[in-house]
Amino acid sequence: MKNKELYYRDRAYQLVDEGVYEGIKYFIVSYGTHPCAYIDNVWNFEDIDDERLNDILVHFGFTFLGVKERTNCLGWDYAHYCDYYEYPNITIKPISGLRRWMYEDILEEIKDVINQMIEEFGKGEL
Repeated sequence: MKNKELYYRDRAYQLVDEGVYEGIKYFIVSYGTHPCAYIDNVWNFEDIDDERLNDILVHFGFTFLGVKERTNCLGWDYAHYCDYYEYPNITIKPISGLRRWMYEDILEEIKDVINQMIEEFGKGEL
């Protein structure tokens, strides 16, 4: 899947990739407007605002805690002021300089986040 461009179109849900890194499941999803990344919540966090998550460097912080692809996940999105996003029904010219995320960029961030989580909390339940 090297150099796979993520789809930005029609608000269509697309599971771009799923896999396992260091024993932890991950998912990359495109919603058409922007991509998101999810990792298996093997640490059983119950609150997205848990202060212990503040030390994990992740793209603008964790924004999701819940079930994706039948897995209890922590997740984050790529729909922030510096990220490219596409809303097909809005007739505004795209702002130049926004980052259009590629598959391998998000996969590298997933690996980095998983490595940080393992270093901070271990490989399983807290």
